[in-house]
Amino acid sequence: MENLHIILLSSVLTILFLVFIIATYREMEEMNKKPFSGDKEGGPRAELLDLIGKLIDEKIK
Repeated sequence: MENLHIILLSSVLTILFLVFIIATYREMEEMNKKPFSGDKEGGPRAELLDLIGKLIDEKIK
């Protein structure tokens, strides 16, 4: 009983790791169902990268 906190922590970490693995597997299966389209990427991440690229281009010129 003195190592109960170690057992609980290990159990929680194991459950979180399994949830991560299951979510990753489901996402990969979903990606396999959709055909790849070579269109320009959209969304906030792509817009941020475009903005950073424009700032770098202005500094270089």
